[in-house]
Amino acid sequence: MGVDYLIPDWSILQNPTHLLLTHGHEDHIGAVAHLVKDFPKIIIHAAPFTAALVEKKLAFFDLKAHIEVWHDEPLTLGDLQITPVKVNHSIPQTRGFLITDLKATTPWCLFYISDFKIDLSGQAGTPFDLAALQAQTKDFPVRILLADSTNHLGRDQSSLQEGDLYLPLKNIINQHDGRVFVALFASNIYRLQTLTRIAQETSRTVIPYGRSINTYLHTAQELGLLAEDLPIQEEHFNPLNPKNLVLLSGPQGDLRGALRRVASGESPFKLGAQDAFIFSSKIIPGNERRVHQIINRLAEQKCRIYYPHKYTLHASGHATQEDFATLLKAFAPTDFFPIHGESYLLQEHYDFVAQNFPAIRPYIIHNFDQIEINPDGQLAIQHQEGTHPLFIAGNTILEKEAVSERRKMGTNGVIFLTLEAPAKTAAHYSFLKSLTKRQRKRENAPRILITMRGLPLMLQEKIPLLQNALAQKWMALSPEESTDELIFFTKRWAAQIIGYRPEVVAHFSTTPER
Repeated sequence: MGVDYLIPDWSILQNPTHLLLTHGHEDHIGAVAHLVKDFPKIIIHAAPFTAALVEKKLAFFDLKAHIEVWHDEPLTLGDLQITPVKVNHSIPQTRGFLITDLKATTPWCLFYISDFKIDLSGQAGTPFDLAALQAQTKDFPVRILLADSTNHLGRDQSSLQEGDLYLPLKNIINQHDGRVFVALFASNIYRLQTLTRIAQETSRTVIPYGRSINTYLHTAQELGLLAEDLPIQEEHFNPLNPKNLVLLSGPQGDLRGALRRVASGESPFKLGAQDAFIFSSKIIPGNERRVHQIINRLAEQKCRIYYPHKYTLHASGHATQEDFATLLKAFAPTDFFPIHGESYLLQEHYDFVAQNFPAIRPYIIHNFDQIEINPDGQLAIQHQEGTHPLFIAGNTILEKEAVSERRKMGTNGVIFLTLEAPAKTAAHYSFLKSLTKRQRKRENAPRILITMRGLPLMLQEKIPLLQNALAQKWMALSPEESTDELIFFTKRWAAQIIGYRPEVVAHFSTTPER
């Protein structure tokens, strides 16, 4: 209902001085601009690609911040030393953090790895070096692991490698004479590399379509993660060219995403039976309906559709159970906290460790809980009462009550009552609830104007009847009653006709004296 995204309520934080970023996905850097607004002196540490994305995001909000580009050297903050660890994920330069206490009486280490997978293909960045991690940490008597739970239900199989997608994608693209559209996560630079390579080998022109995909593509080229001489045409392209390979952002059915615009006919690409659509992405839970609506629109336009359920078109950036078991055997934690997943995934992850790795102590934590590590390596969890996330609309916070009002109006429709009276008469009228105890003479009765939005046409055709009914209701109000009675009356009147009560808003307006 007009909410663009949510951010945490960090009012419990007291002047944080440093922010460490693992990677550049939107769910990890999307709130940075708001954090910088509240804490302008905070120092941000991030790998080059992540730092460049954050800088562009801040520029969009006309903000600047102290950003330290982190080239994997150990960082010392007080008694803590933080060492970045290269891991595989679906975006370049993703890092885990190995944290140690330089003054602990019992040496301990903590490995924080929010998003990761194990990909040995070499086509998703440098392979996760588990042997090096093991060598660095094996002598610590206390080893604590906080790890990704997002894909934990991917059982009994290792993660699909990015390199496994090359041949299936090439075969599909090569067999079509017409245009091929690929919907993908814009941040997946590895997938962009695969697709531009296929475009070169099949003599196709890559058309990146969508603001986010162009942002990630340009950033990757600026940092040398993508070559500059790729067959990419961003502007002045021929939308009818059958050799176009069109890359679309918005694979989750985003309202303003490129995929939705193309499927809805709101783009230069007019679709038909000669076109093929490849969904090289996974549906994030909660977006199924929106994506399936788009798929149905494409089918109605006779497009050929390729989806990961039937074809090898997408490799998740998150670890399966087998990947996670491999990490557990290498790092051998003494204590484990599942993170980065819905509550049932955290519990599944907890149960998996409890049942299969009895030497590891698993814990469950929730938002706002705090983990305390004592100098002797003992752990304590402090459960904290959380706060609700903040709703962001445009560039400002939208209060929860306003969101509720929007939801009600969007669901039930709304009737606006304008009580219009001459200025001299209206001076005796107070606003809404304060309008009480007055003489209701016919000559003082306001003119009632009615506007309806989001309601059936048959109800709108009865506006004159409602005007007459409200005029009679006004004259019948006792001195103790307020104009709220007009609101309740309008809701009941509408419900008798359409079977439910719309929202009703009443206000006064004045007209010049004659």
